[in-house]
Parts: sequence; structure tokens; C-alpha cells
Amino acid sequence: QGIAAIEEVGRALASDGPTPAALRLVTDVLVDRLGYELPSIYLGTRELVRLGAQRGYDEPIEMFTSDVGVVGRVMRTEALAFLPTTSGDPDYVSAQDNANAEISVPLVVDGEFLGVLNIESTSSRPLDTTDVRLVAAIADRLAVAIALGRERTAIADRAEMLGRLNAFSTRVGSTLDARD
Repeated sequence: QGIAAIEEVGRALASDGPTPAALRLVTDVLVDRLGYELPSIYLGTRELVRLGAQRGYDEPIEMFTSDVGVVGRVMRTEALAFLPTTSGDPDYVSAQDNANAEISVPLVVDGEFLGVLNIESTSSRPLDTTDVRLVAAIADRLAVAIALGRERTAIADRAEMLGRLNAFSTRVGSTLDARD
């Protein structure tokens, strides 16, 4: 089930890019297929990430800077953070009062930081090392799919620009031909 969910996530993001709808699909898969209660995806730079999608939060945190929270620590270090219990972690900031465990994984491809996949849980769904491995695999796939989706979008934008440039050149050329 985890592998099929990872594949579903990858296909959606690779074809559509990191659109709000595609990111919502990822959080839907994390909740509906894998049982995670509080997933969130933040996209941005090492200095600032903004919420791309989430499920389960009453009042989600809309953005993080690299000096705030476990997400901020992950942004600074680009290292996965696993808190089997959030109590006692000086960086922990919660958007949900009953959350008590967290897995936060950087989304990095070829040295480029893209964002953070964050999973929080309540006591009704504890997180363990199996979850860490699964969430890390999903984050890797998510990062690659986001990078591919961004590249596809950039290629489409360049193709559109070249098409407009070609149309402009044709119009200018026809104007010049008419003067001869």
C-alpha cells in the first residue's frame, strides 16, 4: 500500500507540477491511504517556506522561517527530524494542541532545497521508525516529482515564449517583405 501511494503521488506531481490541487492530492493520499492524521507540505527556500497543502489542522501554520520550529531546524540542517514525542524538544511548535509526535523531512533534489514534508500525529496514531522510513521515501519521491513538475512547467513556459517570439518575427518579417 505504501509503494502504491508513493507512485500515485509521484505521477500526480510529475504531470501537473506542484499545483495546489496536486499537493492536496498528496495530503489526501497521506491521510486516506496511509492513515497519517496531520500532514503538511511546505515549499520555498532554505530561509522561508510557505504552506502548500495540509490536512487535519484547525489553524495551520502558514509559513516557517529557518529559525522557527522543527520545520525551521530541518530547513537549516536539511536533515530529517523524528520526534517520537514532542515533549522536551525546544524547537517544537505545534499548530494542533493534541499533536505529540512529528516527522519532518527536507525536500531536496540535486542540492536544491524545495521544501519540507511534515507529519504530526496524536496519541491515537503514534509514529515509529517504520513511519520514518515510509515518510522519507515519500519525501524523496515528492521532491523529485516537484522538481520534474517545475521543469516541465519551465519548459512549457519557454516553448510558449518561443512561439510568441516566432509569431512576432513572422509579423515583422511580413511587414519588411511588404516594403520591398
